[in-house]
Amino acid sequence: HCLHSIAAQRGLASHEVIVVDDGSTDATAEVVREVQDGDSSVRLIKQKNLGRGAARAVGVRAARGDLVAMVDSDICLPPDWLATCLSHLEGYDVVGGTAGPDGDVTYIYNTFQLLPVGAPATTTITGNNGLYRRTVFEGAMFDEQLREGEDVDINHKLVDSGFRLACIPGLQVEHREHKSL
Repeated sequence: HCLHSIAAQRGLASHEVIVVDDGSTDATAEVVREVQDGDSSVRLIKQKNLGRGAARAVGVRAARGDLVAMVDSDICLPPDWLATCLSHLEGYDVVGGTAGPDGDVTYIYNTFQLLPVGAPATTTITGNNGLYRRTVFEGAMFDEQLREGEDVDINHKLVDSGFRLACIPGLQVEHREHKSL
């Protein structure tokens, strides 16, 4: 769903999609290879499980564009995500939306088939969806030692380095996390 939501972005011009498979034990690589058969812009990088910080850093280093978007595999973007981010990028170095439902509350929403209500994330740009100017990675990079919390860490680094970040009001992405007790 994530890859299809990326390909369905309105106004998507020349692009590359880099999938970093951080030692998954599911069918991630096979799914990506199936998508690659019909879409040459998709590239798979497999690595042993090093955590989210390392996976994000590897993806950033592999990317060639002036803009780098981060989208987690359990996120489904609305078709206007990219256009909305681009329209808000002036004046900022990093922009993104809010995922819902997010975190452990996902189990409750899924179990009782509730509709999520948007609430701001605890950090300005969460790792699950964000559009970065490449230049920010000259001033800060994801900590490859962090298995989680890498997004909070880089938010602090970016702000400390003088970069401007914004969570776009009303930009909601669908979080399709599958958790159980």
